[in-house]
Amino acid sequence: MKSHFDKIACVVLLLALLGAAPFHSGAQQKRAKGRALLVGVNYYQQAPDVPPTRGAEEDAEATAELIQQKYGFRKDEIKLLRGPEATAGNIVAEFRRWLIEGTGPGDRVFFFYAGHGSWLPDDNSDEDDGRDETLAPYDVTTSGERMLRDDLIGELIAQLSGRLAVLVFDSCHSGTISRSVGGGKNVVSDSRYLPSPEEFKQLKLAGVRGGGEASYEVRDQSGDERILRRRDLKLVDEHSVGPVAGVVVISAAGAGQVAHALEVNGAKRGALSYVFGEAQRGRDLKLSQLRNEVKTRITALQRDGRLRGSQTPEFEVISTVPLEDQPLFASALITPAVALANPQSTVKLGLRTREGKTIYRFGETASYHFTTDTPGYLYLIVFSDKDVATCVFPNANINDNWLKTGSHVIARDGREGFYVGEPEGKDVVVALLSATKLDLGGKREEYSWGEVFKLLSNRRFSEYVKTRGQTSQKPAELTNWQAVSLVLEAVR
Repeated sequence: MKSHFDKIACVVLLLALLGAAPFHSGAQQKRAKGRALLVGVNYYQQAPDVPPTRGAEEDAEATAELIQQKYGFRKDEIKLLRGPEATAGNIVAEFRRWLIEGTGPGDRVFFFYAGHGSWLPDDNSDEDDGRDETLAPYDVTTSGERMLRDDLIGELIAQLSGRLAVLVFDSCHSGTISRSVGGGKNVVSDSRYLPSPEEFKQLKLAGVRGGGEASYEVRDQSGDERILRRRDLKLVDEHSVGPVAGVVVISAAGAGQVAHALEVNGAKRGALSYVFGEAQRGRDLKLSQLRNEVKTRITALQRDGRLRGSQTPEFEVISTVPLEDQPLFASALITPAVALANPQSTVKLGLRTREGKTIYRFGETASYHFTTDTPGYLYLIVFSDKDVATCVFPNANINDNWLKTGSHVIARDGREGFYVGEPEGKDVVVALLSATKLDLGGKREEYSWGEVFKLLSNRRFSEYVKTRGQTSQKPAELTNWQAVSLVLEAVR
């Protein structure tokens, strides 16, 4: 098999995606495994003290349909935990088994949670505000038992590095409460904030409780600069997750804001969940466009009086590989870069064409300018359609791929460039530098995508990511390799 650039990918660890067809979302969906876990809780075990989050289970079901229709997830790739199924133990166990252990680099992962959010006092001194943000599973109690802390959520997300992972949280993590007014009028039916154990104690002392449901007021803190200065109010951020590649986190509300539900065709729906689906109906949006569309629609609902509060959804890209200009689950072109990136490494690489361009006509030759601040073995692989990855360097004719620190020109025979020919379309070129010699290239040139992605996956790396490096010094094999990519196009 030949790439457009005559297996020039040897220079860059990955030269992928030959031809235009492999780049549309459908081609990627056929290639990449998908795994989704969706959680929704309408009514809680400790009712009436824990009020309902009506519409949360409907949100999970509607979003499951969305990812099937829009992104090609199969039914057997989707797990739903609703109501009594959504215990703390089940959520964590399925996240680990279904999403982490059941996927590998380059796969697509989706996690969705609709229900209450809350907070607990920080238990490991890693929060500037002294509070851990939390999710409230079905079996949560008003004393805080079985809440899922942000530390745990961050630990789980970190283990998704190298996947194309999207996580959506339609819940609050930042509200506050006060005693209700108006003779016990229920004012919490559309809020997704659960009072903290400390706040519940205050409510009990004040004797505030309605007949069928708890009765208290949930308020935004977005205008209280004093509170915002002392609380970070975020469930998931780069600090809690650590350096990863390929993660997008979407939250219902910003710092100090409360997430609400709204009325849709006579039923309750979470505002973020509803707008997240409607914004993508019949449209293919880049991540940056989706963010703008969701925020614009939320603002319109608030202006029209259909949605309470002032929540502003937040989109956060936690990735060493840029994703802003990609679709929600990125494109096949970006998959090798995400799968092979090493966020734990400090190795600095640079890659560009020697000719200074990225579009070549048939009959031209291309060569590469590669820079590294660390000596090592260089590998170039071409990722192409039909799940084929071709290592063009080293190969049967050139086996010496050790490079010193500095700048290097990579060409087919060291002097002339790689010939550009059929087929027409784009290639992803990835250069991989490793301090140790890998079982890649030489006499064998062709691999599956998965074989290459798994080459650098090992137990020590997995264990290191689980603890976010807090248990020991970084093992050497976790930091002694790095990859960099380049997209080229061949035209007639």
